[in-house]
Amino acid sequence: MSYKAIIAGATGLIGSKLLNILLANDEYSHVVSLVRKESGVAHINCVRWL
Repeated sequence: MSYKAIIAGATGLIGSKLLNILLANDEYSHVVSLVRKESGVAHINCVRWL
């Protein structure tokens, strides 16, 4: 079973750490990050909404 996650504030201190943890976890097939500025993270499972 694969999970999907949405992170609000993925460029902040905790959000950026959480984003890296979720992207490293194979159980998450999609990670959507809601951000106000570019995070600099590029990953096939990550979608950014500015």
